[in-house]
Amino acid sequence: MKKLKRFAAGQTHSYSLARDGIADLTSRGEFVASLSQDIFNDIVDDCPSLESDCKINSLLNNLFPSPETKFESALTNADFLDKSDSTIKYITSTLDSYSLFYPTHNTVPPMHERQHFAEVAIPAFRRAFKLVGKDISLFEVKILGCARRKNMNRVPMIDKVNHAHQADGIVWHDHLQVVLFECSPPEEKDADKSFADHYKLARDLKDTWVYNIEQLISSGRQPPQDLKIFGVQIDTRFVKIYALDFVGCFRLQELATMELPVRLATFQSKFRSIIHVAFSFAHMVQDEVKRWDVAMSLKQAQIRKAELALRRMPPTNITPTKVKKVKVDL
Repeated sequence: MKKLKRFAAGQTHSYSLARDGIADLTSRGEFVASLSQDIFNDIVDDCPSLESDCKINSLLNNLFPSPETKFESALTNADFLDKSDSTIKYITSTLDSYSLFYPTHNTVPPMHERQHFAEVAIPAFRRAFKLVGKDISLFEVKILGCARRKNMNRVPMIDKVNHAHQADGIVWHDHLQVVLFECSPPEEKDADKSFADHYKLARDLKDTWVYNIEQLISSGRQPPQDLKIFGVQIDTRFVKIYALDFVGCFRLQELATMELPVRLATFQSKFRSIIHVAFSFAHMVQDEVKRWDVAMSLKQAQIRKAELALRRMPPTNITPTKVKKVKVDL
């Protein structure tokens, strides 16, 4: 916490997550560079991991018996598998979704952000979450935690409602938001938006964490001490999966980074990766929300004290106004 405060005090630009009390420990985070190698190693070792599943690996081997197995052969092999098995159906239906592009194209053709998200990035995740009984709401979904923050001090009879940020996709657990998806435009000329989306996603995760804690307390449940919220950022080629929790300060960790199967030449290895990661991630999220459901009950006095403590937490700063860019000579 002290290291983060010292780092935040030295930041001169407005788009530093440290100013919002978020220790960005991801590969994009500037704060990481200020840490010693030993501390960084401890952080990486302490980060939750997405474990591979033996059954998934065996099923993928049925589709791709060798590294040379082509996409068309994998589709044929899928016809001989038992689709009544939900895990087999998850893998084979995700494979079939890529027949929109392969083998007709060698690469996924250029497309709009929403199409890229819906047809290239989200199928594996959407089907994996269905396996654990969760759906993903898609496209311009209001982020409840952001709405709470922006309207916290609003006087209903006087002030207008401030509009909340929106996510490209959200996984729900009852009335709570657990995973936020953010998709950056696939065009390289909009690479700056990938940076902006990372900043926006981290702050929205913080708002969502606070909102979920507040809702659990209001319902008389004691939130788990290490409660986590998850985020997924997607761009042209890569998917990054994050987890945010609170350990004296907000901690943003990178659970996985993988490349999307956007090239036919590398399809098998990238498809294997996204299937493993999406499957493990969905089960990690399911295990997390199960802990929320069995949380201990709070007495009324405990609820009031917890609500006051939550209100005293430093709020997320107002989004900085856009500034005119300047050229930096190197």
